[in-house]
Amino acid sequence: WPLGARHVWICAVDMPQHLDIEGLIADPKTSPFAEALASAKHVLVVPNRSCSVYSRLWCVYEAFLAQQQGKLVRMAIRPDIRGSAVAAVGLAASCALGAGLAAVAGHELGKVSLLYATVWVLLAGSLLLGGQRVRRAVHLAGCAISVYFFASGRCPHWHRLHDLGYFAAAELDRVRLAAFDVEAENIKRGLQGSAEHAMCSKAADEEAIKKEIGDDMGKVDRVIDVLVKATQASPLWTALSEQGLDVTGAGFTPWACPTYLLGVIVIHTAIATDGRHCGNAPPLEKPSPGDLVTWVTISTQAVWGVLTVVLSSDRRSFFIFILEKLMMLYFCMMSVTLFAIQFHGDLGHTVSEWAKLVFIYTVLLLSIIPPLILVRAPLVGPGLVQFLLRRVKLHLPRCPQTSCARRISAIGIPVDSLA
Repeated sequence: WPLGARHVWICAVDMPQHLDIEGLIADPKTSPFAEALASAKHVLVVPNRSCSVYSRLWCVYEAFLAQQQGKLVRMAIRPDIRGSAVAAVGLAASCALGAGLAAVAGHELGKVSLLYATVWVLLAGSLLLGGQRVRRAVHLAGCAISVYFFASGRCPHWHRLHDLGYFAAAELDRVRLAAFDVEAENIKRGLQGSAEHAMCSKAADEEAIKKEIGDDMGKVDRVIDVLVKATQASPLWTALSEQGLDVTGAGFTPWACPTYLLGVIVIHTAIATDGRHCGNAPPLEKPSPGDLVTWVTISTQAVWGVLTVVLSSDRRSFFIFILEKLMMLYFCMMSVTLFAIQFHGDLGHTVSEWAKLVFIYTVLLLSIIPPLILVRAPLVGPGLVQFLLRRVKLHLPRCPQTSCARRISAIGIPVDSLA
């Protein structure tokens, strides 16, 4: 549901369907559809399982008007209760595994620097990879290691909570994105390549609408294509798609990354620790008022919080993609830095603090540059924007249809949802 929206206009409810309404819709541009859409800020497309809504010409006309007026077109999704329940069971099992390892192995399970670096690698993998099964495996492994750290006391108790919160939120984001993929398939169901094949129940309406759209049917097809790929169609995503960029999933707003930053930045820089530390790294100390990194980080967190509220939906998604990709690079660098801390403590901590400042200022710089200007940067613009938007698709092999899988499928639970 669009943030801040309080009212919705629905044709079947507002229009007197049992009366003769030919006079109301004789001229498409003055019809109730057009007038309602002109005053709306958002267009919410509700797919169904029978056929594509864009097999109906009036829905195509609404997409045409939305494109003409620069409206944000969103895709509604059905909450995936079953998928969320399966994800919750998986997260609970991985947490139990981590707690069990802590109880059995205690402090004997490998070098802490190696395990700690593994957490950073898993965080980077979650932000970079796009396959459903791969991401689920990464999230469950991350939860298990985070709970092990927490339960074994090898790091300060709060020090792994933000990691655990990220992996749990990322797993729920994965389920939400899968639900969007299902609705995208419903929108494509029955489409014959172009919206020009859509039909009306009355020939006069069909003729009037196609005359109104004219030669812009290709632009309508672009809007529908962007909606299916990006989960929302806006002037931003449409313009990037027209420049040849892949906008798959671009309109989806994941909340795992902001959740992590809220924990790691506020807790790690503003709260005093109990003096315990990981491996041979020196104990963390309470930040002093003159600590530049601490106060820059806290103030930047406030700026990021404001940006996630005031930015439009498409710009907010793009901003979070910037955070994700730079966090991925930061995590990769930090996994290497951990080994430097292990052998050269002072040098490693110095690199860590400077890396944090570089990360902060790079995010701020990219967030204030409009994407359509960024993509025009000489040589690197299109490649940089595509890097920010795209995930690497990796897929784990499917499990064979065992007798257990066939029994589960027989009671109505898709086996794919368990994998």
